[in-house]
Amino acid sequence: MQVSTDEGVQWQEIDAGLDGEFWHGAVLERSGVMIAAGKGGVAALSRTNGTSWSSVITGTQHDLFGSYADEPSHSFFLMGQSGTLLRSVDGGLSWTILDSGTRTALRRMI
Repeated sequence: MQVSTDEGVQWQEIDAGLDGEFWHGAVLERSGVMIAAGKGGVAALSRTNGTSWSSVITGTQHDLFGSYADEPSHSFFLMGQSGTLLRSVDGGLSWTILDSGTRTALRRMI
């Protein structure tokens, strides 16, 4: 993982100690919680401002291409293959599968 604490001016490489591919991350800035979406439905979670990471089981095996953090509700969303849409309301510890209404790959949320 690459982590910046100065708005992207400098980056520090962190050995997450995880196998797999992770493609997109999101941050709940006030709490320092980070999530990264990954291959085969696996996500990487940091509750320490990116200094350490753990693998999270999301409840899907679909590839997860995107992530979104909603600061006001302290929620994360992960999205991906075949319309997969997931939500966590506990800082990335557990995930609920939502019906996105599509089978098209979802890549980003704004």
